[in-house]
Amino acid sequence: MAIYEFTISQTIAVEAEDEKQAEEAARHAILDLDWWAYNVEYNRELTTITELTDGWGGECLPWGGDGNTRLKDILPA
Repeated sequence: MAIYEFTISQTIAVEAEDEKQAEEAARHAILDLDWWAYNVEYNRELTTITELTDGWGGECLPWGGDGNTRLKDILPA
């Protein structure tokens, strides 16, 4: 198995009293969003652990994996 990197994004409009409340509402909206509405962009195949970005690290479990094997066990250092 290989590890592939994608960027998944969605733009939404949120009504709120202030920026803090708007951010909270946006975070809750994630649960209600239709996954098919997301923009999915293929970035690249990852070949080493040092290529991980955006908070992903060796201890993370990849989406689509077996739920036990961590990225550090799949990608070389």
